[in-house]
Amino acid sequence: MTSSEGGRPAVRFTLRLLGEPRWVGLAVLVAAIVPLFLLLAQWQWDRMGQRQERNALISERMAAAPMTLAAAQRAAADSPGALTWRVLDVLGTYDQAAEVLVRKQALDGQPGYLVVTPLLVAGSGIGPAADEGSPSVGGNQGDARSLPIVRGWLPATAVDRGPATTSVAAPAGSVTVTGRLRTLTEGAPRPADLPPGQVNDIPVPPDPALPGYYLELIWSPAPTAPGTPTAHALTPLPPPTLGAGPHLFYAVQWVVFAAIAVGGFIVLLQREVRDRLAMVVPAHRDQPGSPIQPVSERARAGSR
Repeated sequence: MTSSEGGRPAVRFTLRLLGEPRWVGLAVLVAAIVPLFLLLAQWQWDRMGQRQERNALISERMAAAPMTLAAAQRAAADSPGALTWRVLDVLGTYDQAAEVLVRKQALDGQPGYLVVTPLLVAGSGIGPAADEGSPSVGGNQGDARSLPIVRGWLPATAVDRGPATTSVAAPAGSVTVTGRLRTLTEGAPRPADLPPGQVNDIPVPPDPALPGYYLELIWSPAPTAPGTPTAHALTPLPPPTLGAGPHLFYAVQWVVFAAIAVGGFIVLLQREVRDRLAMVVPAHRDQPGSPIQPVSERARAGSR
């Protein structure tokens, strides 16, 4: 008997098994989940590409030369949203009385608050009188507008021990600050039960110097007010994390899952065929006329 003839029972059993309802259902399941797993892998791969593009854009914007307020205002009017992560130099005066603490802001796994102080910027800074070579204020103090400045982060323990505003006083007088522009959106109304001076979102000023943005401080002069306590120093916010994230791992994971589904189906089918053949062969081996003969008879037939 040739090897092809010896493999015919296994082929017949395999085809017979694939016609059984249980194996039909399993085959349909595998045929459905494998494309799904591959689509999820492609989705994660696309997410990784989008993240790389985002990281490249952020790096490019942060590496660009700092903008003046006048230039930022014109760019914001021409292309809304194009200033996020750009570095801005701006001259103004901190409005210490309007300072707020933004609640539920974790840093390195520790709960805390963002300290947000509006910077009063005189004039709009727009027009031919604005000097693009230096931070522009233009106009007069009566025309002042405000730009929210996130001056840093305070741990929750510092606030719980007493009034925080006396420990993080902003520099007095006219100052030039440098920071990263971030998108500012309208938050939910402030709950009435919050402690004074605390909010859940960075407030949108009624007279914004740069609508739709706030500044995340990179550099500012040290507080100059005499007798300013220094028990609680503000922690500067770190720059954004520009890693690739877990998307490549997830993409490979979904491909592996698809391979496991196909390979597992094949292995289970082979085991089932082998087990059924093991039960059928002994029962037919000694029957007269059976195509499956004992080994001794096959050997004698071959010697003839």
